[in-house]
Amino acid sequence: MRVLIIACFVCLTTMATGNCQQGFELKFNAAANLEVGASLGARACNSKRPKYPPAVNPMPHLAHNYAGKNGRLHGEEVCTLEFLKKAGRPSAIYVRTGIVPEVQGSNEINELNALYSKAINKAFPDHPTVDRQKLRKVLDQIRDSRTMSLDYVFTDVEVGNRDSDRIGNRLVIEFVNSYRESALGPVKVGAYPHYPGAHDLSGNFPGNIDRTSDSEFYEASGLTVAMPTCYPYSFYSSHKKHYPDGQRSPNERCGLFWAPIHRLTVAYESLPAGHELIPWLSGFVPFRNYEMAPPTKADLMASVQHFRMRGADGYIVLHLIGPAAETGWFSNNEYWIKDYNNNRVLGNDDNVSYAADVERQWSELNGMFGDQPTTHLFSRASEEDEFSEKRSGILFSGLRYG
Repeated sequence: MRVLIIACFVCLTTMATGNCQQGFELKFNAAANLEVGASLGARACNSKRPKYPPAVNPMPHLAHNYAGKNGRLHGEEVCTLEFLKKAGRPSAIYVRTGIVPEVQGSNEINELNALYSKAINKAFPDHPTVDRQKLRKVLDQIRDSRTMSLDYVFTDVEVGNRDSDRIGNRLVIEFVNSYRESALGPVKVGAYPHYPGAHDLSGNFPGNIDRTSDSEFYEASGLTVAMPTCYPYSFYSSHKKHYPDGQRSPNERCGLFWAPIHRLTVAYESLPAGHELIPWLSGFVPFRNYEMAPPTKADLMASVQHFRMRGADGYIVLHLIGPAAETGWFSNNEYWIKDYNNNRVLGNDDNVSYAADVERQWSELNGMFGDQPTTHLFSRASEEDEFSEKRSGILFSGLRYG
């Protein structure tokens, strides 16, 4: 017997909204939901009830002051990874620009290492957060430990130009692969914001649709986790304002909702066998010169379930978990974050509440993902008109299983 579960969202007018998924029995799903920050670890080790979404897995951040003395993991981070291993949950570490390791190997790798050193020294001269030995020390620490394990390494390399960023990711991949062969285990690597797919209509204007070079980099790099940024950027207002007639969303709200879901769909349909799809999620991200209303909570939460039903294996929320209690959706109005950058602060109630609400929406679909094989179903543009789904303002996502 086959069962079809559909979630839909209609945004043909600025008032129309629908989130019509059916309810099913909830079951635990160990998908890789990862939250930056180590506050869970300390509380779990102390047997205290943590003030965080219980199914979210925190991820130590190897940058700034997050690695302790001598560049190794400090108590909270060790405790976090020990807790995750004991619980049988996925674990990860997060590598930023200044932590990209020095790698020695083939002539090509040596040349890439020299180019990256030159680029980062120019971009961040004498910066205290640059420590290219830190990842080596941390992986040694995890490898030699009997109480910690590692499933993922995620990177966010932003030197300031695309070539240097790609080189940095290549070096991390080569470095992790060398540890994979020395008893660290089958670690998967993903990189912000890389994903496969040569043609993506979510670009903020028509010139950004062709991403052949980016897709080729992903496929040749050795990455094994696709990580599209599925943020609601304010520049998605261009889908109503700047695209030609016949290619526009019905309104700005529709474009803001459709674009991140379309981006994830492109990545899923292009995903190589054996790879995982773990998007970056966030609230509203405003850009200068692209003014528009932020998404409502209903829109943000509906998109989470679309992501999962369209093939996401997990998600990352790039916010730190603080000590604030779960107070529901904390906001002064119906929207979430008005200013994204001012809300990336440890202990901010919005961040904790956002993570809790995302996890809640994700988990509502646990009952759909059992032992039976599933097929992801979703609305697509017509063969004759690739803008038809975008232009309609109606999205359908679902599963077929059994």
